[in-house]
Amino acid sequence: MARKFKRFLTFFIVSIVSIVETPDMASAAEIKSPGCKGLWVEYTEGPFPKAFALSQDGRQCGYATSRSCATGSLNCIKVVALEYCKESGDGCRVIQVKEN
Repeated sequence: MARKFKRFLTFFIVSIVSIVETPDMASAAEIKSPGCKGLWVEYTEGPFPKAFALSQDGRQCGYATSRSCATGSLNCIKVVALEYCKESGDGCRVIQVKEN
């Protein structure tokens, strides 16, 4: 039993270190609300290009993908992500943009 637990614990620690070292997760660390954490997951799984915006307190957010804009341009996607964030929060800024 102790051997299985030790293997599990080692795997868990290695997994956590891998997550922390992922550049995308640096932005995710700023997210404070459960709702925005859920949106972050949707965002990471969404199509490219995409943008994620977050309020300064980390409690309001919004994201947009190529499906959010008629033009599909990166600039439009950033604007829409900011607009979604600003519907519920102040001081929003784009914290991540992914082109592909």
